[in-house]
Amino acid sequence: MPVKNPIDCFKKYGVKDLSTQLQKRIDEGANPYEAAREIIVAEHRRLHETTNEIRALGKLKKLPYAEQKDISQQIKQLNEAKTSAAANQPIQQTATEPTPQVEETVTEPTPTGATETGQVGAEGAATVPVEPPAEPPKTPPAAGGEQGGSRKKGILNRLYEAKNVPQAAKEGFERAGLDYETASQEEAAKVAKAVVEEFGIDEAVTMAEAQKFDGDVNSLIFAESLNSLSEQIDAVATEAEKVELAKKFAEVAITYDKMGRVKAGRFNAAINYFYKKSPLGVVFYENANRADGFAQFSKGKEKSWQETYDELKQNPEFAKLFKEEVSGEVETKLKEERKSARATRIEKVRDVFKSAKEKFRKEGGGTYSTIIPPHVMETVLEAMELAYEAGEAALKIIEDAVKAISDKIGNDWDKDKFRKEWEPKLSDGKKKALTDEELKERVIEKFRKKMKGLSDKQKEEVIRKSYRKLIENGALDHDDFKKIIAEVTGRGELTEAEAKKMKELTQKTNDLEVAAKKWRDEKTKDAQVGFTKAQIEAAQANKELQDMFYNKPDIIKRLTSIMQLSTLGIPALVNNPIYNLWNQMALRFPVGLINDLLDRGIAAAARIGGKNYQKEYNIIAAQKGFFETLGVGGKEAVEQIFTGLNRQDYLQKELYGQQLRPFRAIRDLIAYKQGKKKLTSRQIVDKTLQASVGIPAEVVARLLNIGDKPMRFGAEGGTAAQFAKTLGLQGMDFDLFVNFPREEAYRVYKGMGLSDEVAGQKADYVKAAIMKEGMRSTFQQDNLANEGLTRLFSILGGKESGTANLAKVLTISPYVKIPLNAGWSTYNLINPEVAILQAFVHGGRAWKLARSGKTTDSQLALREARYWFGHAIVGVATRAVVLALIGSGRFSPGSDEDETKKKRDARFYFDKPGTIEVGGQKIADRWFGQFGAVKNAIAKRYYDSTPEQREKQQEFWNIVLGGMELEGLQEFQNSVFANTSALAQVLETGNPDRYITNTINMFTNIIQPASWAQMERAALDEVPTSRGDNLLDKINQEFAKRSTLYRRWTGTEIYKKRDMWGNIMPKGGNTLSRAFGVSKGNPQLPARPMYDDYLRTADSRFLPPAVLPILDGQKLNREQYDRLEMYINNERQHLAEPFISGDVATKVTKKYYKDMTDDEKKDYLNALYTEGRIRGTEKFYTDYPQFRPKEKSIKKQVSDVLQNADLELMKIKDK
Repeated sequence: MPVKNPIDCFKKYGVKDLSTQLQKRIDEGANPYEAAREIIVAEHRRLHETTNEIRALGKLKKLPYAEQKDISQQIKQLNEAKTSAAANQPIQQTATEPTPQVEETVTEPTPTGATETGQVGAEGAATVPVEPPAEPPKTPPAAGGEQGGSRKKGILNRLYEAKNVPQAAKEGFERAGLDYETASQEEAAKVAKAVVEEFGIDEAVTMAEAQKFDGDVNSLIFAESLNSLSEQIDAVATEAEKVELAKKFAEVAITYDKMGRVKAGRFNAAINYFYKKSPLGVVFYENANRADGFAQFSKGKEKSWQETYDELKQNPEFAKLFKEEVSGEVETKLKEERKSARATRIEKVRDVFKSAKEKFRKEGGGTYSTIIPPHVMETVLEAMELAYEAGEAALKIIEDAVKAISDKIGNDWDKDKFRKEWEPKLSDGKKKALTDEELKERVIEKFRKKMKGLSDKQKEEVIRKSYRKLIENGALDHDDFKKIIAEVTGRGELTEAEAKKMKELTQKTNDLEVAAKKWRDEKTKDAQVGFTKAQIEAAQANKELQDMFYNKPDIIKRLTSIMQLSTLGIPALVNNPIYNLWNQMALRFPVGLINDLLDRGIAAAARIGGKNYQKEYNIIAAQKGFFETLGVGGKEAVEQIFTGLNRQDYLQKELYGQQLRPFRAIRDLIAYKQGKKKLTSRQIVDKTLQASVGIPAEVVARLLNIGDKPMRFGAEGGTAAQFAKTLGLQGMDFDLFVNFPREEAYRVYKGMGLSDEVAGQKADYVKAAIMKEGMRSTFQQDNLANEGLTRLFSILGGKESGTANLAKVLTISPYVKIPLNAGWSTYNLINPEVAILQAFVHGGRAWKLARSGKTTDSQLALREARYWFGHAIVGVATRAVVLALIGSGRFSPGSDEDETKKKRDARFYFDKPGTIEVGGQKIADRWFGQFGAVKNAIAKRYYDSTPEQREKQQEFWNIVLGGMELEGLQEFQNSVFANTSALAQVLETGNPDRYITNTINMFTNIIQPASWAQMERAALDEVPTSRGDNLLDKINQEFAKRSTLYRRWTGTEIYKKRDMWGNIMPKGGNTLSRAFGVSKGNPQLPARPMYDDYLRTADSRFLPPAVLPILDGQKLNREQYDRLEMYINNERQHLAEPFISGDVATKVTKKYYKDMTDDEKKDYLNALYTEGRIRGTEKFYTDYPQFRPKEKSIKKQVSDVLQNADLELMKIKDK
C-alpha cells in the first residue's frame, strides 16, 4: 500500500531513505508500526555508533548502547483491536507540527538513564518512546479547539492580550506573527516570562521545543520555566512535592541542554543571557565555571591522583573497608556490621571501667607506689571512659590519664604500672586494632608526599575527607575522590547555602528592573525613591556576587593594574579634575555654544523655506543639566571613597587588571587561615597582592574617581537635558529620561506617530550620543589607535591577557586611551585644519550611512562632524589668544631633547620651562589643561623665530603656524608615547639605559607608590642629575632619589645637576610647591640682559657653550665630568657676569654691555667664554694630571697659537 505522507519525523528531518525503507517493508506486507519501529531502532543504533566514533576522536569514553524494550506483545494486541479496513489505510501524519517527543526520538539517541517515558531509570536503560496510540494517528487538538494556522492565531491573540508582554513585542507580533524577532534579550526575556505565565510551563516548553517563536524567546522560555520550577521547589513544604518538581526540572533542563547543543545563534545567546540574569542560571554558570577551573587545574596531575587512589585501595588498613563499587545493600550491611562491632567493643570496655571503679572504691584508691585518692581515680576513669566512647586512640587516653593524675598528686608514682595495666584492658587483651583516628594518621603520613599540585595541608584534608566518606558509605569511587580534591582546593561546587545566597543576590540585581518598571509606570516620587534604593542594593549585591564567583586570577594582570594606579602621584590626582574642568570650560562649552548658534541659524533658514527643523543643541539647557547632574556624580564619587568602585568605573579608567578589593582580600585571607574559606594557591597569591600593595593602588583609584565621575555625570546630564528640551520632557518625565534615555525617547517618538523601526533608531541615537559625551568629557571614548594597539599586543595571549596588557604598558605607556584622546584633541586645537578635515570626513560618512538606511549611525556621524567643526573654531580662537599673550613674556616654553644643551641650561637657569606666569608665580602648563599644551607648542615656535621674521607678519605666521603639525606631534609623543620614545632611543643609539630605568621605576611603583616617591623627590633641595657611569649606577641613583631610607641604608649620595655657571642648581620653594609645579617668578639675575638678548634675537651665540664629557678625545667618568663642568663654568661666570651686569666695562673703549651692538656683545662674550674654558681646564689638569697632554701635535699647537692670538687681539682692542 502506498504511503502518501511519510511519518512526521522522517519528513521533519528529510531522511528520505527511511521513508523508502518503510514503503518497501509495507509493500512486502510488514505491519506498518512494527516496521517503523524496527527502522527507527536501527537508525537509532547507527546514530549511537556514529556518536561513539566522534567521542573516540575526542578521546572520550564510548557510551554503552542499551537494548530497546520488546513491545511486540503490545503491538500484537493493538493489531487485534484494529479493523481490517483501518489496517489498509495509508499512514497519515501524526500532527501538523511534529511533537517534541517524536523529534527527540529520531534526531538524537536518548541519554543513558532515560526510560521509555522519557524519565531517568534506576538501571540506566535507554528506550525509545514508541508506545502506539489507542486510535489511529491524527492531529491532536490545539488549545481552545483551534488547529493548524488557527493554532498560531490563537497563540497570538492570547499573547496580545497578556498584560506582561511589552508593547513593542505586541506590535511586532501583530506585524510579523510568531516569527517576530525581538529587539533585545531584555525584550525576549519579558515575552518568555509572559508566555510561561499565560500558557503554563508544560505548554510553554512544548511550544519552545517546537520552535514556535524567535530563537532567543524559545531559549528564554526554558530559562524562565527553570527559574519558576526552582522557586516552586524552594516554596513547597513536603518532600514528595519537591521530588516531583525536581523530576520536572530535570526534564526541562535536559531538553534545554540538548537544544543548546544542536541550536546556534540567538538560542545560545539567550542561554548566556540566562546565565547572567537568572538566579538559577547564575548558579549553573558558577558551578560550570568551577568545574572548568578544576579541569584546568587537573591537567598534568591526574596520574598522581590516580596513583594515590589506587594505593588507597591496596592499603591493608583499608582492605576490609574499601570497595571501589558497592551496591546499596552491601553498603548498608557494611555500615551495620561496623556499627555493631563497635557497639559490642564499647559495651565490654564499659564493664572494665565499672569493675575498676568498684575496686578502687573498696580499696580506697589505687596503689601505684603511692596511694591515688579515690576521688582523683574516679574522675580520671570517667574521663577515660568518655574519651574511649568518643573514638579517641587508646594510647592517647592512657597518656592523658597519666598526665591528669600527675597534675593532682605529682610525678612520684608508678606510671609504667598504670600503663601496663590499662593497655590490655582497652584492647580487650588482644592485639590492639587501630582506631579511626590512628588509621587516618597512618594513611595521611603515607600519602603526604603524593598528590601533585596540593599543599601538605590540602593533602591531609583530602585524605581525612576520603577516609570519612569511606567510613560513612563503605565505598569511595574515583569521582568522589576528585570531588574531594576539587572542594579542598577551592574549586568544588557551590554548597546549598552558597547557591541559595547567590540566587538571592542575583534576584536583588534583577529587582532593579522591577523597580525601574514601577517608576516608569507610576511616575511617582515614592517609585523614584524605590528605584534609587534598588540601585544601591543591586550595586551591593553585585559586589557580593563578584566575591562569591570562582575566579582564576591572572597575576600578571593584577600586577599591571596595581602598577598603572601606583604610577599616579598626588599631583596627578589633583590635576585630573582640573584638566577635566579646563576641557569643559575651554573646549566643550564653546563647542556646544557654536553648535547651538549653528542650530539656531539652520532653524531660521528652515522657517524661511517653510520647513520644520528640530533643534538638537541648547546651551542653556545643557548648562543647567550639567550642573544638576554634576552634583549627583560628585556625591556618588565621595561615597565611593568609602564603599569602593564598581567594575565599570575600573574599565572607564583604562585599567587592564581586575577590580581591586583589598579589604575583602584581607577578610578572605583571614577566613582561609581559620579554615573557613577555600582558596587556590593562585587566589592566595592574588589576594595577598591586593591586601598589601593593592591598598595604596585602590586609594588612588577611588581618588581618581572624584575627578572623573562628576564630570561624566555632568556631561551626560547636560546632553540629556538638550534632548529632553527637544522632546518636551519636564519634571518627572525629565528624571525618567536621564535614567532611561532610550526607553523614554522611544516612547516619545512613538507618540509622534513614528514606526517602531524609526522610533527605535532615533532612540538608539539619543542614548549613544549621551554616552559618547559622557566619555568624551573625561577622554575615555574609544579610539581606533588604542583598539589597533590592543589588537596588536593581543597576539601575546589574547585581548584580555595579562601578558598582552603588560607588554602594552611597558612598550607604549601605563595609559594609552585617555592620553591618546587628550593628545589628539590638543593636536587638533594646535592644528584646526585637521579638525576641519575630520568634520568633512564624518559628514561624508553621515551622508553615506543615511543613504544605506542606517539612521542611528548616520546621526552619530553627523554629530561627530559638528563636534569637530566646533573644535576647529575653538582651536583657531585658542591660537589667537595665545599669540596675543605670548609677547608679554609670561609664557615659557618647555624644554625637550631636541634642544641643545646650552639652550636648555640657560632656560633652566633664567626661567622655569613649561610654565605660565600668574600673579608673580610660575605655574606648570599641566594646570591649564589643553590650553597649556597649545601655549607650549606655539611658544616654542615663537621663540625660535628671529626679530626680522616676527616683524614680517606674513613670514611670521608661516613660521609660527606652518610647523605646528610637528609641534603638535611632539606634544602627542610627550603625553602618550613616553616609553615608546625611550624604546626608540634604544634602537637609535643602542643604549637601553633610559628605557630600563623607566621600566624599573614603574615596577618599583608597585612596592613604593609614585605618590610617596614624588614627595621624596620634591623634598630634595637641589636638582638631581640623571647621569651615572653605568646602568647599575643610574638605577642606584633612581632608588636614592625615590627614598630617604634607601639613601641612609646604602649611604648613597645623590648626584647634583649644575647650572649654566657650574654651580649646584637649587630647586627653590618648598616641598609642596615643588611637587605641584608652582614656583616664584624669575629673579633678576646679574646675567639676565644676556638671556634677554638671546630671547630677543633667537641667537644662541649669546649663551656660554656647553661643556661636554670628552677632553682631548678622552671620555670622562661622571665625577671627572662634574669637576670639569664646575671649573670651566665657574671661570666663565667670574669673567662674564660682571661685564654683562654692567659692573665692568671694556678697558680700552670703556664700553658697557648695554651700549654695545649685538655683534660686539657676542664677540666679546665668546672671548670671555674661551678664556674661562682655558682657565677651568688648567684647574682640572691639576686635579687629574693624567689627562694633561704630554705632547701636542703640530695641528694642536697651531690651533692654540691662533686661539691665543685672538685673545691678545681682544686685549689690544680694549687697551
